[in-house]
Amino acid sequence: MIKISSSGISVFFEGSIKRLPSKRGLSKTTTNVGLDKTEFVRGVVNLSITIDYMTEDDYDKLTTMFISSNNRIDIEDMNRGRYFSNYYIDGEMLELDEKEDIENNTYYYVGGIQLNKR
Repeated sequence: MIKISSSGISVFFEGSIKRLPSKRGLSKTTTNVGLDKTEFVRGVVNLSITIDYMTEDDYDKLTTMFISSNNRIDIEDMNRGRYFSNYYIDGEMLELDEKEDIENNTYYYVGGIQLNKR
């Protein structure tokens, strides 16, 4: 179970988190001698979250979080005991696929979101 929270809104869903280390402000240059030189401002760990099952109510909360409070999001992987703080949802649109659970006559959502470190 993964929990995403921001500004009093909490969303719970089943899924997995993939850590993506990256370098901010990376610049590569070649010196006069022919050696490669790289510099970067700082390293960060961005997150790619795969959502396997999210209820319709939690999807509505995630939409509210994406539109109104996308400044500081905290993520907790409750299965592994990991905590990530101060992230934002990357992108202009929130794109999760809607699926129908015919047995329970409900809808659920699957897909993925990218969260970047502030």
